Amino acid sequence: MADRKRLDLKTNGGAVIRDSQNYGSIDFYWADVNESIGGIVGQMVGSSSIITCTNYGTIRYASAKSDNKEIAPCMAQIVGSRNSPSSLNSNSCQGSVDSSNLQSGGILWWAYDQKAYVSSGECGRLTD
Repeated sequence: MADRKRLDLKTNGGAVIRDSQNYGSIDFYWADVNESIGGIVGQMVGSSSIITCTNYGTIRYASAKSDNKEIAPCMAQIVGSRNSPSSLNSNSCQGSVDSSNLQSGGILWWAYDQKAYVSSGECGRLTD
């Protein structure tokens, strides 16, 4: 596994990422916590903005298939997860999100959906 590189946009000061492009593939390997993975930024917190950015790469869940109901990464082409004061404007999703190793299933009280926060669009999970 390659060295882990991380870019989380956590600021209350209104940071802006503009005109950025990702051409690389990003693989996520689950260890014991759910992370946020995006082609431009993993996680946005505060009144930040991503404007006119493009993802051409593949965002991929690369761990082996598992029925672990705790697995639920936030994955999308621009940002994995963001809160409601942050904004996305005029971004382009030209790449892909490969969640083929994520599953959903179970029975009654033991149901799970590992793809709950996965999107092939701009954002995997939006929180308040």
